[in-house]
Amino acid sequence: MNINVSNDKIKEYQLKMLQSNRVNKKRFTLDRMKDLIMLSEFNNEIDGLLNQQTSDIDIDGLESLDNRLQSILYEKDLYASKLLQLESSPPFDINDPSLNLSKESAFLETNAYHSEHQSNKIIERLEWEIEIQSYKNIEYSQIDIDIKCMDSSIQQQQQQQQQQQDSMDISSPHFKSYILTPSNIYVSLKITSNNDDNQIRLEFYYYPTLKIVTVLPMLNDNEEDGQQVLESIDINDRGLTTPNQSNHFIFGNETFSLSTHKLKGRPFKWAQYITGLSFLPEISMEDLHNKNYHLYNFKPKTTNEIMKLVINQINQYNV
Repeated sequence: MNINVSNDKIKEYQLKMLQSNRVNKKRFTLDRMKDLIMLSEFNNEIDGLLNQQTSDIDIDGLESLDNRLQSILYEKDLYASKLLQLESSPPFDINDPSLNLSKESAFLETNAYHSEHQSNKIIERLEWEIEIQSYKNIEYSQIDIDIKCMDSSIQQQQQQQQQQQDSMDISSPHFKSYILTPSNIYVSLKITSNNDDNQIRLEFYYYPTLKIVTVLPMLNDNEEDGQQVLESIDINDRGLTTPNQSNHFIFGNETFSLSTHKLKGRPFKWAQYITGLSFLPEISMEDLHNKNYHLYNFKPKTTNEIMKLVINQINQYNV
């Protein structure tokens, strides 16, 4: 059976179909572009938070970063829910009444139509829906990758925050290790006796958190002999107590003991003065009751005086 359709009506039908196709594809593409832009902004915000991490402990900064992280997690969950709703939405239907398209029968001069034409229409609609579904699968796969990357970044952020929190817990091994770790830079000084029989090596270590300097002596590669030489410099200073009284409060109620916390060397008081640190001297009960004693008259030994005493000791030392 032959069906006659006017060219103007066919063109009008094709134009409406083309416009509908463009509008819906454009609307679909814009929605996906907005999704990708939002996810990109989330990734940029997380990268910014990661760049703010430093080795210094900043309690206020840590709380601010934690609040920001929780906000991003909340927004991410809302966005993932939105994408889930988009995935579960029904497929595009060319016969949807909301598209306001005229039925094909309105363009035909007779109510009868060829079965082959109906088959072509079904094939075209199926091809269209397959194309849209394929595009959706590609977009959702990329979104899944972005979300996984975001989850990985958030996990790293949480691990860094946990490490900082552990470092601030005085009962944590990380905290004690941080407190009792000296600077990587130290000073090594070698002094040889006049007859070249003895050699002492003095290593000066600085502890940034404790704010003290320790001296590790090695006389002819023997630490005990080296400690005896340094103990003879001042009979009242054997380097067995910390000169910084604030160290006793650093572990809470636990008193800071050099015998418990293994430091490199001993924090002799004279070592603090010759390296530029300054602490008040210990005042004996005798000085406390002495009206003529004045704290400002205290003068620590100079570096030259300390080195002369060390040289005299190793010159007199007998193996």
